[in-house]
Amino acid sequence: MINHNLLLYSLYDRMFQITFNQKPWTVNYTEGDLFELNKKLLMSQTKYPIIWLQTGYKVRENRSGNKIELQNCNFFLITKGDQHDLYKKRYENNYQNMLFPLYENFKEVIRKTKGIEILNDTIDFVELPFNEVSELTSRDGQYGRKRPSETATVPDIWDAIVIDGLNLKINEDCFPQFKIKK
Repeated sequence: MINHNLLLYSLYDRMFQITFNQKPWTVNYTEGDLFELNKKLLMSQTKYPIIWLQTGYKVRENRSGNKIELQNCNFFLITKGDQHDLYKKRYENNYQNMLFPLYENFKEVIRKTKGIEILNDTIDFVELPFNEVSELTSRDGQYGRKRPSETATVPDIWDAIVIDGLNLKINEDCFPQFKIKK
């Protein structure tokens, strides 16, 4: 078995940049629930753009022990939005120039990395301009995945693409550096 969590950090956390408004922005990555994401944002000097893998996906290990599948992963591609902009402007600026290129880079990293692949025939994503965190936590309980006695307040307005239900297959033999030692 490998530590797939560390593998994903090695592929995405601060490993590439997106140019936005003629300035390069280093992409951050984190995995966890909404509270973990909030902590990451509060601790980071450069917060956005960020790729967030939400906890709650299923890991299926092949009995032969050399392949795993990450099933039903929700990846959020997030940048800072502006509550004063209308959606049209947000789509023209943040989505066209930041989020859609980030989405293409996200897929390209997987395509170019030997030993990891997307299993979905089609990829479903949702465009979500969030004006407040209550929108995130109220969407069918699916995106917030709140802890019972805690509240989380995200300090910014978000524009995001949520990749819903992505399934990844990982050949563990390609990543010996992440093998779990017995």
